[in-house]
Amino acid sequence: MNEFPTGWEVQPLANLCSDGRNSIVDGPFGSNLKRSDYLTSGIPVLKIQNIKENAIILKKMDYVSKEKFQELERHSFAEGDIVMTKLGDPLGVSAIVKDIPDGLIVADLVRIRPTKIVTKFLCYQLNSPRIQKHINELQKGTTRPRVNLSMIRELPIVTPQIEEQYQIVEILEDYLSRLDAAISDVKQAVVKAAQFRRSLLQAAFSGKFSENQINASTKLPKDWKWRTLNDVARWGSGGTPKSSDKSLYGGDIPWIVIGDLTEGLVNETAQTINQKGLDSSSAKLMPPGTVMVAMYGASIGRTGIMAKAMTTNQAIACGMINESIMTKEYLLYYLQSQKQDFINAGKGGAQPNISQGVIKNWKIPVPPVCEQALIIQRIEEQLSHLEHSSKVAIEIELSSKSFRRSLLQAAFTGNLTRDVANV
Repeated sequence: MNEFPTGWEVQPLANLCSDGRNSIVDGPFGSNLKRSDYLTSGIPVLKIQNIKENAIILKKMDYVSKEKFQELERHSFAEGDIVMTKLGDPLGVSAIVKDIPDGLIVADLVRIRPTKIVTKFLCYQLNSPRIQKHINELQKGTTRPRVNLSMIRELPIVTPQIEEQYQIVEILEDYLSRLDAAISDVKQAVVKAAQFRRSLLQAAFSGKFSENQINASTKLPKDWKWRTLNDVARWGSGGTPKSSDKSLYGGDIPWIVIGDLTEGLVNETAQTINQKGLDSSSAKLMPPGTVMVAMYGASIGRTGIMAKAMTTNQAIACGMINESIMTKEYLLYYLQSQKQDFINAGKGGAQPNISQGVIKNWKIPVPPVCEQALIIQRIEEQLSHLEHSSKVAIEIELSSKSFRRSLLQAAFTGNLTRDVANV
C-alpha cells in the first residue's frame, strides 16, 4: 500500500532546486572563516544559535567585511533561502531567511535554495517528524551529532501538486498561529502567577495579613518585632570532601549541593558521603528541619528544608531554628520573599555571592509564633492554587508540542488534506 496519497511523489531534496546540488551548500571550513574575521558590523553571518525552528534569531549576530563576503560568496544566503543546522544541537532544524540582508553561513549550517517546491511547504516538511526521524537515523558522532551535506541533498521530500502545497501551508499556518497565540496566553499566565507569588509573600511579611494595627515607628503590626536572622536561628555551612578521593563518597550520609534545593522539603540528594568523608572535611551533619539558603552564583537565594539529618557543601547557609521564636516554614517563606534582595546584595564580584555574615545580619519581621502559623496557612492556601495553575500550564505546553508534531506529521503524510488528495 502506498504510504502517500495518489499523485504525491517522493524526490531527493537536490531535485527540487534548479541548480541541483550546487543550490545546497554548507558553510566554509574554519580555515576560510576564522574568528578573527568577525566584525561588529558589516555583512551578517548566521550561526547555529541564530537558527530556531521556522525562525531566524537576529540577536548576537556576527559580521564580516564586504571583501570577505565576496571571497566566500559561494557560501552565502539571500532572503527566501532555507538555512538548516547540520551539526550539534539542535540538529536538522530549518528556517527561512527573512528580514536580513544577504550574508554568509558558518560550516555548521547548510543553505538550501529551492525552486521546484513551495519554500514554506519545504521548510515545514524539513522540520516535520518524518524528516527529523530520517535525519536522526543518518546522524553520525556522539559528542556533536552531525549529518553530511550529501545526506541532506538526498533527503526524501514529498511533493504534491503546487496547489495542494499552498493549501497545506495555509492550513498549517492557521492551526499553528492559533496554537502559538494559546501558548503565549499560557506563558503570560505563568508570568502573572510568579508576580502574584512575589506580591503574596511581600504582603505576608509586611503585616497585611495581620488584624493588628501597624505601628508607625516600626512599620509593623503590634506585637511584631524586627530581629536579625542570627537572632532566630543558629547559622553554619558545610564543606566538600576532597573531590579526587572517591573513597570519601557513596556512603549513607546525604550531601546537599545547591542543585538539590527544592524551595521546600529536601528528601534526597544526588550525592552522598560516608563517615570518612564527613570526618575529613568541614561538612557537618545537621538536624531535620534545618532551613537552607544558597549563597553562591546564579542560584543565590534558592532555599530548602532538610527532611532528615543531612550535610551540605560550603555554598549553602544552614539555619537551625530557635523554635520558641520562629517556625521553619515562616523562615523558609521569608527567605524566598528576599531572593531578589539577596541577588542584589551579591552583585559585584566575578561570581556573585553573599556571606554568612550578610545572612546573619539580615533583618526579619517576627510576629508571635501563633500568628506565624496563621500567616503560613494563608500563604499555603494561595500557593496551592498557583501550583495547580502551574501544573495545568505545563500540561498545556507539553500537549501543544505533541499537537504540533502530530499536525506536521499529518501534513506530510497526506492526512491533513485527505479529502483534497483523494479528489
